[in-house]
Amino acid sequence: MTITKHFIDKAAHRHGLEFPDDLRDWLLRQYGWEPYEGFWDEALLEELVMLNYTAYKKGNIDTTPPSGSELWRERFFQLKDCVEELVCEYNELVRAHDQALELLELNHIDH
Repeated sequence: MTITKHFIDKAAHRHGLEFPDDLRDWLLRQYGWEPYEGFWDEALLEELVMLNYTAYKKGNIDTTPPSGSELWRERFFQLKDCVEELVCEYNELVRAHDQALELLELNHIDH
């Protein structure tokens, strides 16, 4: 799921807030794409919207739109981080699988 203007407005309404246009545009840039299908779910996106709203109100978010190349650079590094996390998770699963197979063998259980 990717974020939409309607989603942001609905979340703002649920929490009794009004989002400034620059924050809404920033949220659309940040969460309007997915590294892979199903990356964002609705509950997580709403939580991120509210966390970013709080950060914005504290002055911790610069909503100045980046240049096209800077936006793609940011997305590249976000995707790179995501892939690195997935590789780590995969390696952990492979280790757990290997350990499970070893335990089955040690206990003479067919697999």
